[in-house]
Amino acid sequence: MAFADSSVIEIEPITARMSEEVYREWEGLDDYCTELMVCPISSAVYSRVAENAAKLALIYAISIDHEKPAICNTALAWGAEISLWTANNLVNRSNERVADNQTESSLKSVIRIIKAFGVEGCTKSDLTKKTQFLKGFERKDILSSLIESEQILCAIKKVGKKPVTMYINNC
Repeated sequence: MAFADSSVIEIEPITARMSEEVYREWEGLDDYCTELMVCPISSAVYSRVAENAAKLALIYAISIDHEKPAICNTALAWGAEISLWTANNLVNRSNERVADNQTESSLKSVIRIIKAFGVEGCTKSDLTKKTQFLKGFERKDILSSLIESEQILCAIKKVGKKPVTMYINNC
């Protein structure tokens, strides 16, 4: 590698050690993640978890001893936890948002809106206000589908003397 002052810096790579026990744990993580690959999104994400865990474990090991790094159980566990948490988060968020068509996208939007209201659920009027991007018949069809598939519950609650329709997340 040449610089302006014509000096040359030689870099010698360092190999980080990993015991057989740690390697078996890493392979176990890889096998576990293979079982989680049930759709294209999860396959794309979980296929990289073990590799990312090893890279994070390497960073951990180098931060402990930069001259003779060794990936220990603690380093791998730390890397695996971060990598798996990130992958789970990404898959869950993708499942909530990625849709094959506009109908599925609208359905997922309605579920997210209902979930955002929490365990008490939301009133029909609140849901109508939040889903004004839908036509009335689309909203009705989506709610019917979600109720039939038991993804949401529909309940009638009395507010004073007046009955109010409530939608509650069931997932």
